[in-house]
Amino acid sequence: MIELVYDGTAATEIRKEFPDVKIEDASDFIHEGRIQVELPDEKRDAFYKHAMKEGYYEVCLGFKLMMMSGEAKDKEYIHRLLAELKAEKTVSDTSSEKGRT
Repeated sequence: MIELVYDGTAATEIRKEFPDVKIEDASDFIHEGRIQVELPDEKRDAFYKHAMKEGYYEVCLGFKLMMMSGEAKDKEYIHRLLAELKAEKTVSDTSSEKGRT
């Protein structure tokens, strides 16, 4: 999976979550601070869920194109990721509440 991220400061957050990531400077004379993120395809879902949790999904070109796409498969993919994130949050919230009692 290759993604262009239009905020080079996201590299630190990405490296923390994905130590095996390959990040290259993809800046040009128009887009400064752009990075190219390369991960194995099987980490695609995890990458986009992390981008949504941390807020840098808006500067991911591939993700943005999927959001603008009219194709059902892209919408289904994004809805699935959102549902998984919501389920993970619910499990996390439930675990936190159990620890307080």
